Amino acid sequence: MASLKPLKSVAHNLPHHFASTLNYWGDDYAIHHLAKAASVFPDKCIEIDVLTQTAVPPVSGAAQQVIGALRGKLSELMAKAGFDPNILASATLRYDFSVNRRSLPFDLPCYDCLCTLSTKSGRTYSASLTEGSN
Repeated sequence: MASLKPLKSVAHNLPHHFASTLNYWGDDYAIHHLAKAASVFPDKCIEIDVLTQTAVPPVSGAAQQVIGALRGKLSELMAKAGFDPNILASATLRYDFSVNRRSLPFDLPCYDCLCTLSTKSGRTYSASLTEGSN
């Protein structure tokens, strides 16, 4: 069986794609839509199940549309890394917008994100992404 280590790279690239300022959706950046949705929750966290295209707590509007597009991007990244997306048992992104940092000079949303990919064979690959500085 081929090494699954490149899945760590996929786990790193998926949240980077989502948060990229090249990912403009409707009237704002995708990450802004998610940050706005998270701001109404007490812990300001959203966990996204990429495979089912759902979030906990549930979100709506543009944030849900962006979440819906993540599965296609995950499939694209998997194929680029040489994997069939069907090897995944789960794929989650957990965004925590409660961090006490600011991103200057553009005042972008700051967050910590953990992306976790699990295969049907039982292997798990995770990558953390931190945006913004003190």
